[in-house]
Amino acid sequence: PIFADRLSIGGCVIEEQSFVLAGPTLQLENRFFDGVLGLAFPVLSHTGTTVLSQLTRQAHIDVFCFFLDTESQQSKFVLGMPEASWFGNQGIVYSKVVLEEWWTFEGSIAVGD
Repeated sequence: PIFADRLSIGGCVIEEQSFVLAGPTLQLENRFFDGVLGLAFPVLSHTGTTVLSQLTRQAHIDVFCFFLDTESQQSKFVLGMPEASWFGNQGIVYSKVVLEEWWTFEGSIAVGD
């Protein structure tokens, strides 16, 4: 079934956000969370109205980013653009989404030295 409720995230309030109530999960016993917030494109939504589309329409937030840091620091999910002080001289990497379905982008990643 599909439900609707008031969602408050990062100081932004969405008055009527539709969501699907999930049943039991398997193989997630070692994870600590109260729920899963989807960041899907409308094509994958059960209602056609996603959290991201609601944030854009109601709170005028149309950008989000992930700030990934070392284990000794704290990574962040940010609604809006990151603060320049977070990445200093290292710059920022922008990856264009090439398939607006599964957040598909082209690129490579290196881990370690």
